[in-house]
Amino acid sequence: MPEMPGSTRSTVPASASLTPRGARLQVIYQGLPEDYKAFGPKTVTARVQVGACSVEDSREVKLFYPRDAMNNPEGKYRNWFYYWRQTPAALPMGQNVRLEFGGTAFDLCAGEHVMAIYKPDHLYKAIHICDFTAKLDRQFALTVPRVSRGDRSTLETYQLFTFTHIDTFAVIVLHEFAHFNHHHTWWSGKSDEQRAREDVDGDGVPDRLEHEMGFVVPKFQTFWGDHEDFRNINGDEEFLAYETAYDYPVGKFDEYDWGKPGKNWMDD
Repeated sequence: MPEMPGSTRSTVPASASLTPRGARLQVIYQGLPEDYKAFGPKTVTARVQVGACSVEDSREVKLFYPRDAMNNPEGKYRNWFYYWRQTPAALPMGQNVRLEFGGTAFDLCAGEHVMAIYKPDHLYKAIHICDFTAKLDRQFALTVPRVSRGDRSTLETYQLFTFTHIDTFAVIVLHEFAHFNHHHTWWSGKSDEQRAREDVDGDGVPDRLEHEMGFVVPKFQTFWGDHEDFRNINGDEEFLAYETAYDYPVGKFDEYDWGKPGKNWMDD
């Protein structure tokens, strides 16, 4: 039976052996491991030997954790956040970024459509991920606009993407990382007066860059500014953040999602 570092393994009937014997064994793991790599496909091997004759067979099993519980080694936040934060899904564009769970202390996750926040002025330069368990359905389904300045069809016809489970987490981290990059590239260290001079239309993008980026000054929101569902996104800079989902391949991080429910868990 596979070991799970950080968990205590026992069997019924009880056995102290690393290779317990019996016609039928129940294997119990007590306590979740620290590392997400302990989950997923594992191999169970059984051997039978009678006199000089022996036979061996192996089966693959899959190990999961309860996604919405908080029984991980830290126990401070949901299991999905604890384990997904360890995976490449938490590395937008391969970059390390500080992720924190929740934003309710600042009353920022209370908004119905707010799933994460990056606010450089008062959230310690971290991306705060809201509690998906409390805010989303069982599938963690999130529907966002499909937009790209390089794809005219997305500017002429309103289209939508729906993501689920770990894809939702990865897309949201990418979205907030765009805000992180824009702030540090364009606005870090500048006063409100300097920013007002460089961004007259207040859309979050420096006016000097807007033409080459396909935006229009003095429009606050160049694309879909009149659309009922998209007109309040908060300007052209927010459009750039939504654009990060355009090239995201659904299923990119499925191999890291071993929550129940999750990408690899098949409901009865």
